[in-house]
Amino acid sequence: LLLAKLVHLGRPRTVRVDASFSTSFTKRVACLPEDLRVELSKAIESSKYQPESAQLVQRLWQHLDKRVEPPAADSRPFVLMLPPPNVTGVLHMGHALAFVIQDVLIRWHRANGRQAVWLPGFDHAGIATQVLMEKKLIKELGLNRHQIGREKFLDETAKWADQKRSEIRQQIRVLGLSVDWSEEFFTYNEKHSRVVTEAFVRLFNQGLIYRSQQLVNWSCALGSAISDIEVETREISGPTRLPVPGHSRPVEFGRLHRFLYPFADAKGDDDGVVVATTRPETILGDTAVAVHPDDARYASLIGRRQLRHPLSPTGRLLPIVGHASVDPNFGSGAVKLTPGHSRADFDIVAETPALSETPPLTVFTEAGAVGADCGAPAELVGLPRFEARDRILQWLTELGLYRGAEKHSMTLPICSRSGDIVEQQLKSQWFVRCRGSSDNSSSNSSGGPASLAGEAVRSGQLSIQPEGYAADWLEWMRRTGDWCISRQIWWGHRVPAYEVLDSNGSSLGWLAARSESEAAQAARQKFQTTPPSSSFTLRRDSDVLDTWFSSGLLPLSLADWPDSDPPNPSRFPLSLLETGHDILFFWAARMVMLTQQLTGGQLPFRRVLLNGLVCDSRGRKMSKSRGNVIDPIELVGRGGPDALRLALCSHRFQLDRVAFDPQLVDTCSRLINKLWQSHRYLRPRLSEAGLLGRADPDQLLDEIEAAAGQLDKVDSWLMSRLAGLVEVCDTSCSADSLQLQEAANRLREFWLADFCDVAVECLKSPLAGQASLRVACLASLTFLTRLAPFCPHVCQLLWLAAHCDVSEPTLLLATSEPATKRLLAWKNRGCEEVTGFVMDLLARFRDWRTLLRPKDSSECILLYNSAQCPIDATLYSRLISQLGRTRCQAAAPDEGAQPRDHLLRLELCPGLYFAAPRASLQIDEAASQLRARLAKQRQRRDDLLASSTGGTEAQRAKVASLTEQIDHLEMRLQQVLENPS
Repeated sequence: LLLAKLVHLGRPRTVRVDASFSTSFTKRVACLPEDLRVELSKAIESSKYQPESAQLVQRLWQHLDKRVEPPAADSRPFVLMLPPPNVTGVLHMGHALAFVIQDVLIRWHRANGRQAVWLPGFDHAGIATQVLMEKKLIKELGLNRHQIGREKFLDETAKWADQKRSEIRQQIRVLGLSVDWSEEFFTYNEKHSRVVTEAFVRLFNQGLIYRSQQLVNWSCALGSAISDIEVETREISGPTRLPVPGHSRPVEFGRLHRFLYPFADAKGDDDGVVVATTRPETILGDTAVAVHPDDARYASLIGRRQLRHPLSPTGRLLPIVGHASVDPNFGSGAVKLTPGHSRADFDIVAETPALSETPPLTVFTEAGAVGADCGAPAELVGLPRFEARDRILQWLTELGLYRGAEKHSMTLPICSRSGDIVEQQLKSQWFVRCRGSSDNSSSNSSGGPASLAGEAVRSGQLSIQPEGYAADWLEWMRRTGDWCISRQIWWGHRVPAYEVLDSNGSSLGWLAARSESEAAQAARQKFQTTPPSSSFTLRRDSDVLDTWFSSGLLPLSLADWPDSDPPNPSRFPLSLLETGHDILFFWAARMVMLTQQLTGGQLPFRRVLLNGLVCDSRGRKMSKSRGNVIDPIELVGRGGPDALRLALCSHRFQLDRVAFDPQLVDTCSRLINKLWQSHRYLRPRLSEAGLLGRADPDQLLDEIEAAAGQLDKVDSWLMSRLAGLVEVCDTSCSADSLQLQEAANRLREFWLADFCDVAVECLKSPLAGQASLRVACLASLTFLTRLAPFCPHVCQLLWLAAHCDVSEPTLLLATSEPATKRLLAWKNRGCEEVTGFVMDLLARFRDWRTLLRPKDSSECILLYNSAQCPIDATLYSRLISQLGRTRCQAAAPDEGAQPRDHLLRLELCPGLYFAAPRASLQIDEAASQLRARLAKQRQRRDDLLASSTGGTEAQRAKVASLTEQIDHLEMRLQQVLENPS
């Protein structure tokens, strides 16, 4: 059968297809290599679907990719960018969810005749990659990066990154993702590096990038500034010991320490102000003490008294100032101000005129040791910060100033890359100006990049789904500060900025340039008088740029900017950005801000679709410590890529947390095998009817419409259900909806409940004719076209089998738009309701038969009175015989008034009865069973009512459900008791 060559009916024509490598194919293609053809034949002949056959399908796609002419560009393509995975690791469930969602959208657009381009790539992941490489060097060579040098370190890291990219490519293929590998990008390749340099220079010249000394997140273990996304928080409720890099013993956190700052003219041991702090080690950087201006305890001290720093060798004096942000009820109501290590303290100092001339003090070095610049005692200089804490507390105790400690709940900022406690440090760094524009900025909004990006959402130019995140976007844009983009590492894009030094080595300023020669020319123009052009030197910044700055430029880089300026319209803007909600602001927001500034206000995309965080089945975040991490590649090995894909898409992925149960993969795997078995059952029937081998849904629909009068109620019902399925799938995958879970769940429901349980069963009836087979064939093939974006591998194999020839394979055809509209015309809600009513009656009929346990089930019949029955039962003979396993018999005209005594009759609906000889039934036992079920359900309801005080909505719903079940059981029991044996 599989090797027979059947002639395709109808004239040859070009059709639209769904494939991972093109958007248009002719219906017949070149022959396959012999080995692939044989393997495909074996796979199709298998009695059970083999998940590993997905590799054969991918080989088929790759083979055909080389023999297909590119489609005509009759419209702008649907363009997606794969959020680039970091080269540091392997794909996790978050990647799998996002990537599968995008693949479904890409395949759906391709299948519907639109060019679709999916651009894959990788992120060089600056800090994360460097951390792993340094560990690797120490483990394998016993050397750190400084010992091997910058150039050698970068070479070794590049080789390692290439290897990791190869591994991730293979994982992407295992998931069956249809990316366009010919357009692969890497955020650290030459092309993208040039884009990064160009963007930096332009933004610098516009005044939107500047260098300044500000507080930044600092990892002492890394010796670098880090981004907000690399800062994790840990809540502790009291004293807790945690390991900290650079410290041999765990460090205790979660205590609030109190000590006395004595007045400068103190008269006694308690003459001063008690302050409370969780960071005694930062005392060395204190420059003032703040209280609330309305706090009666301290109001008379503000601006009048000074405090003496007990640890300052020079006897530094600290003023007492008032500020409304101080909480009088926290600690003693007085807080020490350390503007060099606290953003809140820095803001208080900046807003207090009395402190305007007080410079902030930096206590710690880049490595986290006490430095000398803060005026620390010599005994403390060089000590690690938390060892210095113990020494400081000891000194305060010896001086009689320590007032004890208490447990305290607090939030610790922890570096996700190193596990270090993050410090706020004053550092000279490069920043992107997000709020407000400089004088020479060409920004399209006086409010700056953040204001312009906020306006894009406010005006509706940019939409975010789920819609609730639009408010978060606006709030973030309103509150965000300037963005620190420099990092003190080696792996990454080196900052294209040069410091101009005079002949004495003093700095004259900074310039941004594309090359050193360009920087020299700019320096000569800017400093042409002082000093002479021959007397200055250039020193390039050794820092690199934040990875988010680099990835934020991807929409421009992929559109050939700046060579193509404006960007290439076939790649820009992206049709959609799909990504996780956790990086909405770190990535999506920055892409919008950077792109708008560099393109005169254009958006990189007009729609953002966010997916949630994939958690375990209990909704808990996955972590190695919990042991609940799920490997998507392992799940593929368990059920195949299609089962995992369908399981992922069955979830409401737009929720903040997606509770994923691996058991759903097994459920979807069983569904796929059911699909396989159903098609194996259908193929001989279709072959006998001459339908196999010309499986063209458009042509089948023509034939069905031409013979519409031959369809019975089951056929019409199936056509209506099929039309509903197509409508749900096409709507759910369209740009206006993007509710893929609705399509995925409807596909599962249609195949199991509608097609297998009803249509296939009814095909087994002798009453099923050619018209019914044609409808079943159309339904099965149309189903494949809608399931294919979710489960492309099994659908491709079944499509090949339906076309009966692997030597000249065809690929999945999409139903043409006119045919889809014609199919939707078959939707008939009335037909579905009546047929559904009949199926419900048959379910009740089977329930009675099971309960009454007849000696001969064939004696149980449907008895109907045509004068009273709301349906014409004779029109549903095929449905009744196959789903009810019974026959329908008309009652005598007077039987409604005088039923035969030997016949038990139970009303299913007016004029329709379950009927069987009383002698054949176990009526008393049925009554006993019903009483037992009633007692059990009543007890469950009573227990639920007793345990609930007022009851939640869920409890009330459960009580209502139990009450409904009890009412139904009571009705059935009453019917049985009215018909004793």
